[in-house]
Amino acid sequence: MTARQVQLCLWRRLEAQRTQQEDSRDPALSRRETEVLRHLTTGQEVGAIARQLSVSETAVTEHIRSVFRKARARVEADRAETSPQASLESSEP
Repeated sequence: MTARQVQLCLWRRLEAQRTQQEDSRDPALSRRETEVLRHLTTGQEVGAIARQLSVSETAVTEHIRSVFRKARARVEADRAETSPQASLESSEP
């Protein structure tokens, strides 16, 4: 194996690990959360969304909370990655 092949192999392995880490910290929105979010972006109120989706207003509110919880988790993970302490820890041998 040449040095270039070793580099490529290591790069691919690191890239796969990075992708796995991102996937584990970035939970995807459920189908229903996505639907609720689409309705919210058009300016609809909780009651109207609930009627259109045939669910309770409480269910719509819970979906909205879940979306914000997931967004907050993503922001916090990104902030932790870019903090000076995180960069110091990643550069240690």
